[in-house]
Amino acid sequence: MVGQILDTTFENIYSKYFTFGGSILINFDQPGSHYSEDFSLTPFARMYFLETNEFGAKGFFAESFVKYISGTYYLNSYQNEYSVKYNVPSIGISLGKKWINNSGFILELLVGFGRNFGASGANPSVNFRGDMNFGYRF
Repeated sequence: MVGQILDTTFENIYSKYFTFGGSILINFDQPGSHYSEDFSLTPFARMYFLETNEFGAKGFFAESFVKYISGTYYLNSYQNEYSVKYNVPSIGISLGKKWINNSGFILELLVGFGRNFGASGANPSVNFRGDMNFGYRF
């Protein structure tokens, strides 16, 4: 259902090839939705390639990120489903592409994976980072 999760991102342009920023995700959905992240905080750094325009920070990029995740992991055991709360740090990489039109509107696609530390059978050992962002460059 649309509107159950708030995910906001800020990106600061350090140079035309390098940016850094962060994302915050808050899940307002009811328990039992089976989306494992209830809250996440994700600082990141990006290196942009192939674009040499004056303002830069657009086009293809590689991203490294760290992530703190608090969530609920759903497990099945002999056809009995139960949930476990977890809190884990994670580190990962992503690849993406950013398009910016002449008015400053942004479309960004991103896909990546992270490795969760302290993972056990009671929480996931990897996390997926995927975004389709619409925004505006100020």
